[in-house]
Amino acid sequence: MLYARRSCTSWRWLSHARARAYSTATSEPFKVLFFGRDEFSCVVMQQLLQAKVNVWQDIQVVTQPDMKIGRRVHCLAPLKLLAQEAGLQVHTIPQERKAFRSWEAPSPFVDYVYSDPGRPPPSNHLFVTASFGRILSRSLLGRVQPSRRLNVHPSLLPEYRGPSPLQYTLIDQVKETGVCVIEMLEKNKRNDIDSGSIFASEKMRVPEDANFASLRDALALRGGNLLVSVMRAMMVNKDIRRPQAGHAQRLQVDFRKQTAAEIAALHRGIAHQIHEVTEVPAPLVGGPDASCWSGVLHKPMKTFFVRCADDSFIAVQKVKQQDRSLMSAKDWWSGLPAQLRPLEFLPWNASG
Repeated sequence: MLYARRSCTSWRWLSHARARAYSTATSEPFKVLFFGRDEFSCVVMQQLLQAKVNVWQDIQVVTQPDMKIGRRVHCLAPLKLLAQEAGLQVHTIPQERKAFRSWEAPSPFVDYVYSDPGRPPPSNHLFVTASFGRILSRSLLGRVQPSRRLNVHPSLLPEYRGPSPLQYTLIDQVKETGVCVIEMLEKNKRNDIDSGSIFASEKMRVPEDANFASLRDALALRGGNLLVSVMRAMMVNKDIRRPQAGHAQRLQVDFRKQTAAEIAALHRGIAHQIHEVTEVPAPLVGGPDASCWSGVLHKPMKTFFVRCADDSFIAVQKVKQQDRSLMSAKDWWSGLPAQLRPLEFLPWNASG
């Protein structure tokens, strides 16, 4: 794995003129309900597990369910495996998003509701999300105090707010990025879930040869350590948070408007979604007679070519459709109905 040097600059929001203290100190270590699923979540969790002393007394994990593809059941959440190895209790949410809206938190996060409905949630109950992929409902968020809802976000908010912060960092070729621990908000018409106030943030230089996986792991490592620092501050009532402002960005592939060079740069950020994409000169392509934003298979090279803006081309050697295995471009093309060739591409939103 590739990590930036630890000599990077770190900073906290300490100005009481622009930030307010919200939390009430707790004399007990936290009981944590951790929501996550992927490798980013795993690295954050590992830092939390290593900081048990005086920080947490119990962690339960909430993650995505396994998915059955054909006759095989696939575990789509590496966090589930990590949690099981650590002996943590794991809860899986419903597959359907609509069903998750009424999903209830496990004990002890609901015990106070039944024992004393008028009492506020205990101050040592904490929700943490890290690349969870689902939105927590208003009723679920209500199981902990507002200042006890933390999200680890891999960017220097408000920059790259939204679902694709790592991808945009690489695509835009920025030199510096970072990670934030923010307050989770209820999603409504006035705000996004990651527009909450910032508890703490840390900057990091982006290595020149960084890719999605290496940047993800480097920021997750810092994010996990930052999360522990925020939790320690909460226990002594020294945590503060500062409002943020900004807008989410959307990640889009549009062969009509983007050149091959631009799409190749974009590929660096979403290489975990599209595979083996390179820019190639037109003479090498052999002049596939395809209109802009359409593609054909070049049989001698067993490569799928797409004509982009400014008469530029990208070469795609492997293709992965949703819920399908990775396959060669030749095999993928052979499986297309004849009436779809040459294949026309519409603008595609990678951020969902």
